[in-house]
Amino acid sequence: MNRARQFLAGSPAFAISLAVLIVMALAGPPAIGETQESGQLQQVKGGSEKSWWFKDPLEGIWNASVVITNCDSGDPIGPAFDAMGIFGGDGTFHDTNSNNPTLMVRSDAFGYWKHVRGNKYKFAFKVFNFDVGGMYLGYQVVRHDLVLARNGKSYKSKGTSEFFNPDGTERPPVRGCSETTATRFR
Repeated sequence: MNRARQFLAGSPAFAISLAVLIVMALAGPPAIGETQESGQLQQVKGGSEKSWWFKDPLEGIWNASVVITNCDSGDPIGPAFDAMGIFGGDGTFHDTNSNNPTLMVRSDAFGYWKHVRGNKYKFAFKVFNFDVGGMYLGYQVVRHDLVLARNGKSYKSKGTSEFFNPDGTERPPVRGCSETTATRFR
């Protein structure tokens, strides 16, 4: 047995095989982007509904329709507007929307989300507000409770929005409410 080991250890084929194994071990698993791209291509071609890289059913990109509502009655205030949200795998949230900029312009929104239990979630985000001339008015913080459909293809949420001056003091309207319905972006 010792002679066999000495022979293999001295052979070029063994050295090459050993070098390949070491390089593979040092390289680690394929990069996330490479494996996700492969999975995304499979999904586009008709692969499984839930891709392997999603840890939670809410993760992904969503098309949303948002309605500003009266906080007391729940009645809509104005027409719905389109938005898109990204629920990231690490609990981050990103949102942008097509809200009418004639009254106020807003930045993209950044925040977080968390799973509460079952199909219930919470998310919150902060957005910066500007008048139509570009003057900074302050910011708002939006907080919603979300219910994900059992099939994971849609959700509904509702919540509040608080408005603040640049220095952090409350500004009118101090509180607002909204409701959202959303479907997965495909």
